[in-house]
Amino acid sequence: MKGIVFLMIMALWMGAIAIVSVQNATPVRIHFGFWQSIHLPFGVVLTLGVICGLFLAILFGHRRLGRHF
Repeated sequence: MKGIVFLMIMALWMGAIAIVSVQNATPVRIHFGFWQSIHLPFGVVLTLGVICGLFLAILFGHRRLGRHF
């Protein structure tokens, strides 16, 4: 039952990201310190941010639970 709830929450989350990224197709530029990115569509930037966040959550979640790679 937990798996189905998790999948439904993830599907809603991905749907919300898809809607926001389609409605905001304006190119944006990321500034980080002295570094600047090229102009990328907002949806691409949002998707990369979500992927990086998931990767970090998985990495630090496994370390917190004692499951090292």
